[in-house]
Amino acid sequence: MSDQEVASPVQKYEALLAEFDAARRNRDIDINALRLLAEDVTVAKRASDAAVFEATRAERETACSALRDAVVQYGPFETLKSLLVERVQISIDLTADSPTVSVSPSGAQIKATRKSTPKGEGDGGTRARKTYSYNGTDYDSRGLVTAFGPAHNAERTVTVLADSAKGLSHFADEVAKKLGATITQ
Repeated sequence: MSDQEVASPVQKYEALLAEFDAARRNRDIDINALRLLAEDVTVAKRASDAAVFEATRAERETACSALRDAVVQYGPFETLKSLLVERVQISIDLTADSPTVSVSPSGAQIKATRKSTPKGEGDGGTRARKTYSYNGTDYDSRGLVTAFGPAHNAERTVTVLADSAKGLSHFADEVAKKLGATITQ
């Protein structure tokens, strides 16, 4: 779409909007004439938006096509294939001052490379684990609750063991405190 084709619907909308604003201020105008003018403004606005959308869509498609062609032309595909990469996800973030490009390979032989850190350090890694020592034996939360929870509170033991989201570690802490077990993290 040429600039003139885009400008025409946009200019028509702006002219109708100016005419409508002027007519609204005129106290002598017939309400039906004002309503018809408002409908014309609405139709012109839709046409203007559609023309602008089509113009930007064409530009966007052209830019994306050029990017695709560059990746296909310069991509190190043979090297990636030799490294058993089956798929590559490319993400380009254009919101910052300079573009950020992320490349994520995947394939049957490629393992995820996530860093594992204790929970609470902010990156969503693995959770920290507590160990409970009682009479020379070490227990994890579930093991301690299984072994000693029923004597402490049988009903809660069943609930917590069925669904650990119901407070397994908190209940294990209570049981350990009652037993006098040592808690290490």
